[in-house]
Order: sequence, then structure tokens, then C-alpha cells
Amino acid sequence: TMANGFADRIQFFEKLSTEITLDEPATVIISDLRGVLPWFQQHIPSIIDARERLLARGGTLIPRRDVLWAALVDAADAYEELVTPWENNGFGLDMSAGTRLITNNWRKTRLRPEQFLVEPVCWTTIDYHEVDSPDVQAEISWRVERKGTAHGVAVWFDSEVIDGIGFSNHPSGPELIYGNAFF
Repeated sequence: TMANGFADRIQFFEKLSTEITLDEPATVIISDLRGVLPWFQQHIPSIIDARERLLARGGTLIPRRDVLWAALVDAADAYEELVTPWENNGFGLDMSAGTRLITNNWRKTRLRPEQFLVEPVCWTTIDYHEVDSPDVQAEISWRVERKGTAHGVAVWFDSEVIDGIGFSNHPSGPELIYGNAFF
């Protein structure tokens, strides 16, 4: 900041936001603590804490919101990658009991829109100015658009950073560090 003439306007802290206090509230808080989905580790509780303790009234949170989408997918490769070690491990061991556990979990992968069996549905929106809990519950339904095997559910987000500016980890977009969630 000093080399660019902003030392009197920007202050950086090499600590967790939950460990700092400010002499005066911040006008802007920028964060990117999410992983594949916004629930990575303590992302949402950290944003809630920063918003309530550190942000000035009327201040700006960046990003503003994340819109989460879900679609049933025909993803045999991703499914087999999860299941094969438990059903055919090459050691002659019966580990099939682990299949139930692994198939009731999720993983990061990269999916493609042509794997969708349904039109994606908006699952939920996390508005960081209003969110008060990391818990989300919503009922969604789909109408199957084509034949195939539903191996799981793909989930991704569209992030609105500020008005008119955002990015997405949608399967049709450029590959980002986030990947897609496969349940």
C-alpha cells in the first residue's frame, strides 16, 4: 500500500478477523473464505462476526451474495471414482459397508452441463448483509429433461461481488479453483 500511495487509507491485518478489533468501523470488508461452496470451514460465522463487530453502518461487504444452484447429473466417472475403492479394492477385502458412507457425502469435482438430467434450480441465496446462520434448509424439485442415470447432485454458486460484477463456478464456465460440488 505504501508504494502505491494508499497507506493512509488501507490497513492490513495478518490475523483472523475474529481476533482483531478496530479503532473505528471499516467501510469495506473484502473476503473470499469460501471453498467449493460457501460453507467452507468457518466462512459464514466469520462474515457474520465481521459484519456485526467491524463493519460501519451502511458499509460494504464484498462479496455481496452467493446464489446456489443444484441439478441432478449423470456423472458415472465421478460416482465410480467414489465407489470403486469400497466395492473393488484389489485386496480381496469386503469393504462394501463403506459405500453407504461415501455415497452420502460430497466431493469436489468438475462437471459439464451436458451431464445435467434436469434444468438447474436455485437452491438458496446467501446475502452476506443478512445471513445470521450457516444453516440452510430448502426444498427443491426438478422435472427430468432427458434419459440417464442420476448419480448425484451437482451444486455450484454464482457470486455477486458488487453491483454488476461477479463470477460463477457453473459447470459451463471457465474452470476456477472452486470446482463443483458433487453429492
